[in-house]
Amino acid sequence: MSVNYLRLIPTDPTYAPPLTKDQQAEQLLAVFVPKSTEITSHRYENIQFVDAGSNWEAIHCPGCRAILEDDTWKDLVDQASVTHFVNLSLVMPCCGVISSLNDLSYGWPVGFARFVLQARDPDGQLNGEQLRLLERILGCRLRTIWTHY
Repeated sequence: MSVNYLRLIPTDPTYAPPLTKDQQAEQLLAVFVPKSTEITSHRYENIQFVDAGSNWEAIHCPGCRAILEDDTWKDLVDQASVTHFVNLSLVMPCCGVISSLNDLSYGWPVGFARFVLQARDPDGQLNGEQLRLLERILGCRLRTIWTHY
C-alpha cells in the first residue's frame, strides 16, 4: 500500500518555530485537509534532509542546468553532514556557481529542515491563502514537499 505526505518545511533550514505554534499549525492544517489520516509536526535537534520518496528525479545545477550525478550529490551531502547540515553551501562542480544543497533544482521539491509539519494522505493541495496562513502562524516562509512511499 502506498502513502503520500504533504510536508511543509521552513525555507530557512535552521529555523524552528516557537514551540507554542506547533499545535496551532497542526489544527489549521487539519481544517485544510480534513480527510488526511494523520497530521503531525516534528522537531529535530539537527537539520535533516526531507526527501520526496519515490518522487525523486534528476538534480540540475541552478547555474548551467547540467545534471548533477547521484554519486556527486551524495558526496556533497556527505560533506555537509560533517556540520550537521548547518553549512549547505557548495561550489557546483559543473560550472563553479556558488549555491546551496537546499537550493538546487530538484525535480520534485525536497529540502533541509529542523521542523516539518505534515499530513498523511491529504485529500488535496493547499491554496496560496492557506499556505500564507500557516506561514503567519509559524513565523516563516514554507516549502511544500510531496512525498510518496
